[in-house]
Amino acid sequence: MSTSLSDTGVQFAGGNIVDTRTTMPSTGSYTAGDLILETSTAGRVSGWKRQTTGSAHVLGTDWVYFSGLTLGTAQNTTSGTTLTFSSIPSWVKRITLEVLGVSTNGTSNWGIKLGTAGGIESTGYTGRVNNSANTSSAPTTIAQTVFSSSAATTSVGVLVLALVNSSTNQWVISGTTIRADDVYSDHVGFYKSLSGVLTQVQLATVNGTDTFDAGSVNIIYEG
Repeated sequence: MSTSLSDTGVQFAGGNIVDTRTTMPSTGSYTAGDLILETSTAGRVSGWKRQTTGSAHVLGTDWVYFSGLTLGTAQNTTSGTTLTFSSIPSWVKRITLEVLGVSTNGTSNWGIKLGTAGGIESTGYTGRVNNSANTSSAPTTIAQTVFSSSAATTSVGVLVLALVNSSTNQWVISGTTIRADDVYSDHVGFYKSLSGVLTQVQLATVNGTDTFDAGSVNIIYEG
């Protein structure tokens, strides 16, 4: 006998599946631990987990949204001073940024900026990028991910953005990139509190004038 995640009564993710729906419940009484599987998503498991017992239906209090991994659409970093992943869902708590052969046409380093529905934020970044030659940089306008770049530098690596505090929209950015053209690696650690819920992630050159000229990037996000 086979069991499907759409079957009610199945234990999953520490709860009991009681229904499948396209939207979060707004009526009815539920028990803490009940799970509602979302039927409008394909290729991943998502839904709502009950936090309280009763008939109130407030997202973040009575229900929390959960989701499996969602792969974004890969973008080429072959032109422009910035590249933005927008329309990131409000329930996302972790983003993995995949970097493949990213380069610029000059000596400007590049990094990550975070944004809300109000726009990309260019202040309030705290942290440092340090390379394997023990040189570092600590800008406050961007989470710099490469140090001592050159026009020949191409970077490969994985960077993780994780929500630390949902009440202050504080995110940490950490990871490592390897320069394919030389012997150095760059190690990144920054944090940033946003003015609202994160909805976009941007790659940008530090000086704002050098342009990307090679490579590609993508994101994987999860709730």
